[in-house]
Amino acid sequence: MILTPDNFIITCDRDEKIRVSHYPNSYNIQTYCLGHEEFVTSINLFSASAKIILSSSGDGTIRFWNYLTGAELSVYNCSDDVQPDTEKPIPVTKLQLTQFDSTLQIACVSLHKHNEVLVYHIANSLNVILSQRVPLLKPPLCILLTGEKDLWTLENKGVQVYSLDRGRKSFIASSNNKFKTALEILNKHIAAFSPSIEESGDISVLYKRAYDEVQDYLERKSTRISEGSSDSDDDGPS
Repeated sequence: MILTPDNFIITCDRDEKIRVSHYPNSYNIQTYCLGHEEFVTSINLFSASAKIILSSSGDGTIRFWNYLTGAELSVYNCSDDVQPDTEKPIPVTKLQLTQFDSTLQIACVSLHKHNEVLVYHIANSLNVILSQRVPLLKPPLCILLTGEKDLWTLENKGVQVYSLDRGRKSFIASSNNKFKTALEILNKHIAAFSPSIEESGDISVLYKRAYDEVQDYLERKSTRISEGSSDSDDDGPS
């Protein structure tokens, strides 16, 4: 959920849409941002002055929108960066965004069951460039970019922290002592939570169930006929 400076609440759900509502009267809907082909996993405010948000989805893309009009401004396919030309796209599970300077924002993206965090440089013109692949031992269950521009990753075996090297505009494993004690404690005890952590990475429930209405009708009809024949046999002469 996003609360914008101009008092709009922006929310997303598994129905591929992003809803923009007025605050505090959220029943008053400004618009919908429509275009994603699967559930929406993240929304970020890209530019408050230009009224632009950035979203990610199970369709493997990130998309830019004008949140006042609902217009789609640009699309980038992250799935193609890890498995090009695949018939079924790899879902983007998390998108985190931070402002680097007045002309550049940095986006960190995780994809389902993929052992990397993809780092993108995004210009004000909405030009997206893949700048780095942060290798991980396991697919991340969650990623977080802090206000200090540290990238935290949660894997089922532990937590890792990467700091932004401002000179190279890329992330490196953090050597900051302020994280050392916290990480030692977290990673020492995280094994106890491993089963529940792994379950939290299951995204299958986010997909809509597909129904074949004709097939469903024929199966129900066949069941009714079978039950009717069974009742007739029970009522016949002995």
